[in-house]
Amino acid sequence: MKKTYWQKSKKIVGPNRVAEFDTAGQQGTRKKIHEMIISLSDENSKVLEIGCNVGMLPWQLHKKGYKGSYTGVDSNGNALVLAAENTEGLPEVEFLEGEAEDLPFGGCVADIVVSKDVIEHLETYKKALAEFARVCAKYFLLSMFIIPQDEPEKIVLTPSGYYLNTYNRSELIAHVVEQGFELVRSEVVDSDELFLFERRDA
Repeated sequence: MKKTYWQKSKKIVGPNRVAEFDTAGQQGTRKKIHEMIISLSDENSKVLEIGCNVGMLPWQLHKKGYKGSYTGVDSNGNALVLAAENTEGLPEVEFLEGEAEDLPFGGCVADIVVSKDVIEHLETYKKALAEFARVCAKYFLLSMFIIPQDEPEKIVLTPSGYYLNTYNRSELIAHVVEQGFELVRSEVVDSDELFLFERRDA
């Protein structure tokens, strides 16, 4: 299988180590994600993050009192090595290498699925969002730094080999709704738009 830009890249985008986490960009967005997850969870909850990078989310969640378990998936093995080091000693935290379009899980394995700034880099979001929905039992939190617009989608492949896509807002929401979810709310924080979806039969 042909490797993606992110699998081939040895460079880690964003902060690499715990000492950098609290000064990383988009702190407002990250704080809102933490608040949403903690408000929707308890000690029995399972969070699955797709595009976990170096483990910033589980480290910050536990720092803020999250009591459930966490699984992170990323296609970049170099990032996962750092993620394991950054979260060493945290309870019920694990990381797996995998693709957003082909997740290594059965259905409805996580109470909360979260993905931040991932699908904008995919050639198409439809298969990935269908996978995110398939593994999500209750809540799906999607954060996007390229905010969807009410105009035709724009697929942009950069010279470096990764995508920076702008998607059509209504089409994206409709696709998640087709997977059995409803949009609970959306809001723009910092440079991201956050969407909270809930499974209709949860």
